[in-house]
Amino acid sequence: MDISLKENSSGITKIKMDSNKDVAVAKPTTTEFSLFDILIRLIVSILVGIVGYHLRRFFPITLRGFFCQDFSIRFPYRDSTVETNTIFYVSIAILAVLVFVGEFFINKPRDPTNPEFWKLDVLLWKLLQFGGFTTVWMLGAGINFLLFNVIKISVGRLRPNFIAMCQPYTNVTNAKDCLINNSNYFFPGDLFKCNKTNDMNNPRIVDGRCSFYSGHSALSIYFAVFIILYTHIRVFSKSFGSFAAPILPLLIVLYSIIISLGSFVAVSRVFDHKHHPSDVAVGFCVGAAIAILSVFFHRNFFFSAREMKKKDVGKKSSNSVVEVNIISENTRV
Repeated sequence: MDISLKENSSGITKIKMDSNKDVAVAKPTTTEFSLFDILIRLIVSILVGIVGYHLRRFFPITLRGFFCQDFSIRFPYRDSTVETNTIFYVSIAILAVLVFVGEFFINKPRDPTNPEFWKLDVLLWKLLQFGGFTTVWMLGAGINFLLFNVIKISVGRLRPNFIAMCQPYTNVTNAKDCLINNSNYFFPGDLFKCNKTNDMNNPRIVDGRCSFYSGHSALSIYFAVFIILYTHIRVFSKSFGSFAAPILPLLIVLYSIIISLGSFVAVSRVFDHKHHPSDVAVGFCVGAAIAILSVFFHRNFFFSAREMKKKDVGKKSSNSVVEVNIISENTRV
C-alpha cells in the first residue's frame, strides 16, 4: 500500500493511501517551545543561581550600625522551623510531578482514531512541553534567588536576633557603656566586631546582617503562586471543561491550602526571630510578583499548543485523503 505525505503552508497534513477507507491520522501540534529556548532558559537559570549563591563571598555587605536601645534586634537565637533546602526540595518535587502529569497525560494532542501513527512525534512534543515549563519555573526561582541576595547585601539590615548572634565587642569606651548600660548611644557598623573576631569571615555572622528582605518568604510564595497558576491554566481548565463550576469550590479549597502553606513558611520567619514583619511582607509581594510575571511573559506557552483536532476528511475517486489541521488556542476566534 502506497502512502504519500504532504503538508501545505496552512499547516494541513494530507495522507493519500491506495484504499477506499477513510483514515484519520493524529499529528501533534507544533509547540511554541523549542530545544534552543529550553537550553537558554536552563543555562540562565543555573548561572543566576550560582551567582546568587556566591554573592556574599565576593561582594562586601553593608555594615549597618544600631542604637543601644533598639530592642528589635535583641531577640534570642532560634533554629529555623523550615530550612531553605526543604523549600527547594518539596517545591521541586511537587512541580516535577505536576508538570509531568499536566504535559504527559492532560495537555496532549488527541485523536482516538489512530493515536499510534505519530507516536514518536507525540513523545517528543511531550518532552519539549515538560522541559519548557520546567525551565520557566526554574528561571523564575533563579531570578528570585539572585534578587533577594543582591538586596540583602546592599541593605544590610540587622536581624531580630543580631545581638545574640553577634555579641558585639569594641574597645571604644562610650560603646562599652552602651552595651553595659543600654544608653542611647549609636553603635556604628564599622566600630565593632562580633565575638571578638572579624565577622566577615563567619557566614553565620554575615547572615545576621541579611534581614531585608525574607528569602524564605519570597521563595515559598513564589512556588505556591506558580503551582496554583499552572494547575489552574494547564490542568484544571483542560481536565474539567464544562464541569468546572461544580469542581471550583474544591479547587478554591486546594488553592487556599497551598497559599496557607506558603504563608506559614513566611510567617515562621517572624516567630523564629529571623526577620522583621516588614521583611516578610516585602518577600511575600516580591515572590508573588515574580511568579505572576513568569506566567505572564510565557502566556503564549501556557495557553497554546493544547489540542489538535481533525478538520476534514474527504474522498477522491478510489483514494482517501485525510486532512489534519494543527490548531493553536491563540488562533481560535
